[in-house]
Amino acid sequence: MLRMPNRELLDKVEEYFYTNENWIKKDGIVDEVAFAQARVKILWILREMNEKEGYRQSGGDMRKDWRACTEKNNLNPYHAPQGGYSKTYALIIKTSGAILKNEWSVGGYQSWCREVLPQIAIINAKKMAGGAHIDPFAMQQYYKNDADLLKDQIAGINPDIIINTNHSPELLKHLNVQDPRQEVSCALINPARKGSFYSYRQKDTGRIILEVQHTNTRCLTHGEYIKLVQLCLAKQGFQFT
Repeated sequence: MLRMPNRELLDKVEEYFYTNENWIKKDGIVDEVAFAQARVKILWILREMNEKEGYRQSGGDMRKDWRACTEKNNLNPYHAPQGGYSKTYALIIKTSGAILKNEWSVGGYQSWCREVLPQIAIINAKKMAGGAHIDPFAMQQYYKNDADLLKDQIAGINPDIIINTNHSPELLKHLNVQDPRQEVSCALINPARKGSFYSYRQKDTGRIILEVQHTNTRCLTHGEYIKLVQLCLAKQGFQFT
């Protein structure tokens, strides 16, 4: 269904972050028109952007990089970040495509890049780019310090589904989730796998919130990851068609 984001809230968030910090990485909806027209509005929450030092200091706009990816139908256009970038976003595209298209077999992300990426939103909890690893305690501090702004950004995007790749009690508290949480054990689809995916409903909006492993995980195959997301959505009564 056609539903435009709340531009007033998003402008408020951008004005704060991008006026007070020079190294901030802009993020959010890749393409507002495509997102508004998407069958399901999906928001991914990542921890921080992993960038090389020079790019980190200059700030930048991740949405421009994502648009370049869609134009070239390639997750590594000449000016976009390399390496772990494509590993992270390949599974984001595959999982989002499965939800949007209701096609749960694992296909090649490359063919979906141009079609799927414009229809989703992606934000980082920590707006300043960093390295490949971050101390979990420091990450929780970012969630805590910027909780109200993150909440406004999420409300402005107004998704149906939030997929959070970093366990955060602070974020869940501010999103006002309702108990009980639903758990899907990774061992359910492969006895050798450890850990679980979790799902919640937000009290005031009813939107679905998933807590999942990072999409750069080495602990699950892409097929296993997507199946776990499907099972989580099913537990929340998501209408797949």
